[in-house]
Amino acid sequence: MPHRSGCGRGELNEAKRAPVDLDGHPRIVFGTVDMGCYEWVASTNDYDGDGMAKDAEEIADTDGPDPAFLLAFTAISDTNGITLTWIGGTQAWQYVECRSNLVSTTEQWVAIYTNTPATPVTNVLSLPGPPMTARLYRIRAER
Repeated sequence: MPHRSGCGRGELNEAKRAPVDLDGHPRIVFGTVDMGCYEWVASTNDYDGDGMAKDAEEIADTDGPDPAFLLAFTAISDTNGITLTWIGGTQAWQYVECRSNLVSTTEQWVAIYTNTPATPVTNVLSLPGPPMTARLYRIRAER
């Protein structure tokens, strides 16, 4: 449904029959239920309150009502090398990337690991050896 469709916010809240739409999202968003069986979802909506917009969750395969189900590092340790632990969806490509300078305008993020679908919900990557100079890590997903 287009953003400015007349069907958006076009029903009476009393007429809603279920608390969620067919995708499991709340039926009332922004105060009024939409016509039809789906609630319109803007890319900035964060239905489960985990800080990730719905479109980003769909890409990461973490779209659902549980705010604990997201793409995120859960632990980073530096004993005998670096060990990164993260959680994420099972049907998206996951990339662990690093760089040494967050404010640099020339340094790019470099993929150091690619996790291809189907992936476990919890993942661990061990980078053996002595700790290197300061590194920044991120996890990114694509479909």
